[in-house]
Amino acid sequence: MKVLRGLGHLGRYTAGALASWAVFVAEGLLGYAALLLVALVRGGDLGGPLAGPLLVLLAAVLGGVVTAMVALPAVLVGEFVARRTGWLAAPVLAAAAAFALLGAGTWTVGLAADVPAPTVATAWLIVGLFTAAPFALLVAVVHGSGALLSRLTRRPARTAGVVRA
Repeated sequence: MKVLRGLGHLGRYTAGALASWAVFVAEGLLGYAALLLVALVRGGDLGGPLAGPLLVLLAAVLGGVVTAMVALPAVLVGEFVARRTGWLAAPVLAAAAAFALLGAGTWTVGLAADVPAPTVATAWLIVGLFTAAPFALLVAVVHGSGALLSRLTRRPARTAGVVRA
């Protein structure tokens, strides 16, 4: 039974990570569409034929890395704290952990590239805004599928007795 429960956890987190990754890909596609629209309206250069696919590919790769390195650990920490302490504000802790991990990564890259601090702080906020929707979907899928599975696997209630006519 513990093996099945473990597979259920793995399946929930895998489904959540895939859903989160799909939102990153959709954001890349929407970003390219927005850039294309701006170029059409302003009469600017539309870019090469590979601009769109490469932007979506970049969003897919970065989305996979951010989901694996930031979102999943933050959700695991939040779930661990919630299970051990029963603290209802554990999702807030998970969001704070994700934002802190994003900040650590943004500041590390910014300092390595010798970018001014205000620019790095702005980038951190922008990255936080663009990752909010995928992270929220990850949490919703992980916890929503867990609640759904627990309802589906519940044993039916026994009746007190059956009256036959």
